[in-house]
Amino acid sequence: MTFQWLKWSKIKKFWNILWKIVLLGIGFVSFFDLMPQAYGIYDDILTAYVFMIFWLEFGMNKIMFGSPNKKLDKITIATFYVLILNTFVRWFQILDITDPVIIKTYEFIANYTPYWLSNATKTTVLFVHNEANTQLFSMISAYFGFTILALIILYITFKVKFNEKSLVYCLSSFFMKRETWDKYFFLKNVNKIKYYGIRFLLVLLTILGIYQYLFLLITQWFLITMGKTLLIFAILYAIKDINKSSIKAFNTMGQFDDVFLGWFTDFLTDKRKVYLSIALLLILHYLSDISTFFIPFFMGVEVNEFFVSLMGIESYKPLMHLISIDSVYGIVEAWWVYILSTIGILILIILPMVILFLTIMKVNLKKMLENRPMQVIYDVLLVGIIVYLFAPWVKQLVIKNTGIQGVNFVTQLISTNSMFTIQYLFFWSFIVMALLTLLLILLRKTVFAKYLFIISYLISLAYLGEYIWNYFQSSFVYHSNIIMNSGQIFLSIIFSMLLIVEFLFYIGGFVLLSYKFSRYIVSHIINELITGVNIVIWTFIFLLTPVILMYNLNIYTLTLAFIAILVLFIFSYALSKELKGEEYRDDYLLGVSIIIMTYQITLMIISILTKMYNLDEGLINFIQPVIVFFLSVLVLLFFKTRVDLKETNPKKITLALIVGIFFGIIFYFVNEPISTLPNQAFTVILVFTLFVSLSEEILFRGVLLRLAQKAFSYTKAIFLQAFVFAGVHFMSFKYILQHYSENKSIFLSSVPLLMNLYFVLLVVFGIVAGYLAEGTQERKSRIIYPIVMHWVANLIVFFVLFYT
Repeated sequence: MTFQWLKWSKIKKFWNILWKIVLLGIGFVSFFDLMPQAYGIYDDILTAYVFMIFWLEFGMNKIMFGSPNKKLDKITIATFYVLILNTFVRWFQILDITDPVIIKTYEFIANYTPYWLSNATKTTVLFVHNEANTQLFSMISAYFGFTILALIILYITFKVKFNEKSLVYCLSSFFMKRETWDKYFFLKNVNKIKYYGIRFLLVLLTILGIYQYLFLLITQWFLITMGKTLLIFAILYAIKDINKSSIKAFNTMGQFDDVFLGWFTDFLTDKRKVYLSIALLLILHYLSDISTFFIPFFMGVEVNEFFVSLMGIESYKPLMHLISIDSVYGIVEAWWVYILSTIGILILIILPMVILFLTIMKVNLKKMLENRPMQVIYDVLLVGIIVYLFAPWVKQLVIKNTGIQGVNFVTQLISTNSMFTIQYLFFWSFIVMALLTLLLILLRKTVFAKYLFIISYLISLAYLGEYIWNYFQSSFVYHSNIIMNSGQIFLSIIFSMLLIVEFLFYIGGFVLLSYKFSRYIVSHIINELITGVNIVIWTFIFLLTPVILMYNLNIYTLTLAFIAILVLFIFSYALSKELKGEEYRDDYLLGVSIIIMTYQITLMIISILTKMYNLDEGLINFIQPVIVFFLSVLVLLFFKTRVDLKETNPKKITLALIVGIFFGIIFYFVNEPISTLPNQAFTVILVFTLFVSLSEEILFRGVLLRLAQKAFSYTKAIFLQAFVFAGVHFMSFKYILQHYSENKSIFLSSVPLLMNLYFVLLVVFGIVAGYLAEGTQERKSRIIYPIVMHWVANLIVFFVLFYT
């Protein structure tokens, strides 16, 4: 028996070595394009096989639940592969079966194998190759795969013990306290139905998350996106079990899977680091689509045949081709603008990845930013980003109705898609770059470089946010099509769950990523952010962002503006959390961002209602202040600010009425832009103006004034809140410009002068309202007086304009 066992072990070892040599040989031939194109599919199939070996060593259940189970790992990984059956089917369907190599291969099989085997082979290949059977394979894959997955989830729910060092514990920590975990997972007098219900939901979320965002992403990335990876995996597979090698490099490489597994396990099972693991997976998704759709057009190489078969061949033009066309506008200018625009998009793409690396490695960001030679480079990078924003040669497109999820990056000519001419961009960018560099040299202040870095970071985060929103749209379309058109309740339920997980991962994950990155940056650059001058600059940036982005107001620009304001809000929230209990200027800045977010959310709601119900413009305008009012109450509760609506001093009320009448007359003569209402009935105007007055006074005099007063002197606080009040009114800049272009005032006809005068009047109005609110930071804000003044002023403008 001992002899037979030794003999079998030697045979097994021999075949194992031989198999690795075969894999290396096929990988080498495929990597250098020496394999016939018809056999290219075997590279992908063998890569999937080797990749499966690494997945089995990953120890899925140990990472997910803290309980190692080899058999369950094998069943889980096999089920995951069943769920991506369509990927393999698609490979066969894009195979050219009329290729002479394929025909000769079949003839060889027919000549040297039994008839039934060769006939079965031919029938199977033809059946799989037929695109009409794609739906059948999808159904088989989904039903069989998700049924087995459901059984796995039930088994783990009732049989597997959860440990603290696991992904399931990390995920539960987002919505469950440690005491609740101990209570439920050690069965301390809890209801068993509730106990198993919570376990089931946690297991479901964990397994779907691992499948969708780890297994599916990494597997399909290497198999489809990267291409020709067999040689790499074959080398890793060949040396992965080397121990005590005389060659130190081989010995180190042989342990790579253990090192990688330990690193990844640490990230996924450590509560303090799970944020970074989510960030890493999001960045990998980002990198996946970039490497698939952007890099080929940037480098001028071909796109993977798999995606071409799904999306079709479109007129994608490489960078050099675009430059050659636009060179007719000036060779030097075209090259300059394209190079800067390319630098811009590369920085936008790379910067989140750099921040992730710096965060993981805990690099001293402050020291890095104070490096003098690097500061000139920051100038070039920021100017490149700005040029790209004004003159993009790459555009993101949502992939829909192609059977895959993702964001396509298509190219476009700068000359036809830029906000300015190439010549203007050339001179403008050159002067700005020279000016920034000169200021940097003359001022010799490292804070300048830190500001450039922060601005670049925020813009890159907004660009990443646009990508994630587009990816979620693609995912929503993909899942919705299956939910609505499958006709199967089972599939509809499963894909509805997946869609919820998609929302949590992409939208929630982006918020977590942004917050984690912002906390890292803020922790290294605090003093430079909270000086009085800088707070004013940040206020200006917060107000200017939506004004620029929403100049041409439509659903696309509204979405971009919302993403940008969300990024600014997260950054200001991170600053507030970092300085909690130490400073108040950060709270003021957070208040500014939340107020702008309030108006952005209102516009988003209005846009959705308009699209869904095709509401009349007057009704939409009437609903808007009502929404702002309810959101303003939530803002009031968020900041725990106290307001007084009861105290009524007759003298103050009289003063508020007189001042309100005065401002109403002034705004009438300035021809203030007003909203169209459903009708001109007294009640409609009364209710509309009341909601406008209530919501704006709660936000600006009830919340922002109190926050500014804690951070600055009372006088400065009055002016700051008034400036923000006026700035928010100019978020609809194009509408105001159009109004004054078409409607002159009684005394003035100059549009710029009218707009400036309107802004100044809004500031003065905000200052007077602030003084009427009065009170110290410890007392309630008496907003009843500014509400009366605001209401009266609005009533006069509406009644005079409507009834004269």
